[in-house]
Amino acid sequence: LSTTATTPYSSSSSSFPQPAPFSPRRNLGSTTTSLKMMQMNCNDALKKQDEVLSFTELSQKPVTTLQGIGPVHQGQLADLRLHTIADLANYKFFHLARAIATLQSVEEAGGRQVDDNNAAEDGDDDDDHVPYHVLNLNKGLDKAYETWSLTELMDAPVAALQGLTDEAGETWKHLGVKTIGDLAECKYCLWAEALQTAAKFEE
Repeated sequence: LSTTATTPYSSSSSSFPQPAPFSPRRNLGSTTTSLKMMQMNCNDALKKQDEVLSFTELSQKPVTTLQGIGPVHQGQLADLRLHTIADLANYKFFHLARAIATLQSVEEAGGRQVDDNNAAEDGDDDDDHVPYHVLNLNKGLDKAYETWSLTELMDAPVAALQGLTDEAGETWKHLGVKTIGDLAECKYCLWAEALQTAAKFEE
């Protein structure tokens, strides 16, 4: 009889159990979540080197971070005091233009009743009397445009907005923005606003 001790497995045996290699992504659930999160991107709006930045970081980056804005457009936006993505997102004239565009979509043609006879001040208690509507954007429009309807304002030049000079209007034209309606749909402002909003919900 052989006196050599035997073991269930030999080191050369193919059936010897091998420990699983260590991997920091052993948790498949976490891996799946990580991969899903990695799919979130805004690549079509950003320069390649900035695609890895967080929403918070992007909001403070220069306007050239956005695709389509090079040195020339950067200089033009600088003339308008727009230097960063946050500047574009907070541009008050963009917000006013977008408000006009949104409200224009629910404006009824000829729906505003104007009391030319000022009947209310004359003591007219007629039940059929329709009071003068006080809706206005007088603090946001040049005097010549204060009586325009929202629909008409969509085709007004951006310089119709109170505080924007004709020179600023010419600068915007170089960026493809001629009217208030164009400013409301300016993709650079829309992207910037969306990025800044997203940053508020980022961990």
